[in-house]
Amino acid sequence: MISEQDIKQVATRLGSATNAIRVILFGSYARGDAIDNSDVDLMIIAESNLPRFKRSRELYMLFRPYPFGMDLIVYTPQEIETGKKSPVSFVSTVLREGKTLYVRENGNCKTMAGKSQK
Repeated sequence: MISEQDIKQVATRLGSATNAIRVILFGSYARGDAIDNSDVDLMIIAESNLPRFKRSRELYMLFRPYPFGMDLIVYTPQEIETGKKSPVSFVSTVLREGKTLYVRENGNCKTMAGKSQK
């Protein structure tokens, strides 16, 4: 199993590298039902002009070799606003069930203790 501390370190590194507004842990580690071969699912909310399918590539390069299996998804704030309009969308589910590990407030970065989005 991957430690919570290791996941938070990766979230902080991702947040700093992308000037992210927020990094959210979702999936099995957020729910607490991860098993030995579970990967870590992270949503990064950050400004980007790249198409969504290209945004994660550079982030994966930061972690070669990978400390553990990760699924990195980058959404812009505008995509988050659009996605959360539907309560059954992927974005709404992540915001509802995920845990914020990193947030930028007023230009300052801080790590979180895994707070739910509620």
